[in-house]
Amino acid sequence: MAFNINAQKYAVDVITLQNGDIYRGLIVEQQDSQIVRINTLCHSTLNFNVNDISSISSEEVNLRRSGIKLPFHYESRGYVNITDFGLLIGTGNDSQNAIFSVSSVNGYTFSSRFITGAGIGIELFETLMMPLYADARVIILKGRITPYAGLKAGYSFSLQDPATGWGETYDTQGGFTWGAGAGIFIWSSDRSSFELNLSYRYQAIHSETTYEWSETTSYYTTIYNRLELRLGFLFQ
Repeated sequence: MAFNINAQKYAVDVITLQNGDIYRGLIVEQQDSQIVRINTLCHSTLNFNVNDISSISSEEVNLRRSGIKLPFHYESRGYVNITDFGLLIGTGNDSQNAIFSVSSVNGYTFSSRFITGAGIGIELFETLMMPLYADARVIILKGRITPYAGLKAGYSFSLQDPATGWGETYDTQGGFTWGAGAGIFIWSSDRSSFELNLSYRYQAIHSETTYEWSETTSYYTTIYNRLELRLGFLFQ
């Protein structure tokens, strides 16, 4: 329902030429300051010299009543949210080889090429973990299907400790995490897309075991190397 309501009215760009011709659509960025490029509502791309343009304005179009489908336009700047779900596939000291994960990144898109933000998630390794991390993505090609390369790094905090054994207590403290990989955005509109990502994931978890009978403590670091497969959604 929310998508239908938002789709009823939409602001489009209107270019009026010196000869009186009018073109409606979405103006896209261009390198030449003397040329204005527009993706028209007829789904064609036109270039106009600024000297031939009388005015540039905007107006609202009721898409449901007019039956118009807007041309795709990659939003170059602004707030972005990426929420995804995934599997962490690999081996470790735990008995689970495919571990479910959920995360959400809130960030900002810069110059239509870079997306940076901060992420938070919930994951299960040997214990339940909450990763907090910085996330950066570089757009490789802009289009309806948009490939990108990504990198993230941060720290995972432990949300629980393993069950206490006889004469032993455990304390899990979390550890450093990072990941690198690539993915694609498949745009359903100029404001939302599906996301598919495949990357490598590193996770270190520091823990300690205290033996009550000897009053000694042992310190451990467990390293997990995972193949991370994620599916999610992007909203701008």
